[in-house]
Amino acid sequence: MAGAMWDGINSVTRYYINNFTDGYYHDCLDIATLKLTPKLPLRKRDFAGSIKFSLIMVFLTTLFMSLFISYDVLPPAETLPDGKHTQKQQIFHHFVVFGTFAAGVLYIV
Repeated sequence: MAGAMWDGINSVTRYYINNFTDGYYHDCLDIATLKLTPKLPLRKRDFAGSIKFSLIMVFLTTLFMSLFISYDVLPPAETLPDGKHTQKQQIFHHFVVFGTFAAGVLYIV
């Protein structure tokens, strides 16, 4: 189990480095394959590429679902006898929020 966790951590780390922080390596490859020459103008890199935009949308969707569940689906805690949500209501809230996040990440992958 620990080995699988470390494999997952290494995969996420490698994915992050290759897609977000390894511009120098990609520039070197472009120069070596003659895709980038001194005469070509530099390409402007967008702040929010497709991966970043997708991650932002997953975060916003998860936030929206959390707020929706908290304010529209679950009754206000003040109206409950003890002033707290039941354990089933809290589990339902966490399940929906985590499920929304996981579905968004699976959609990106």
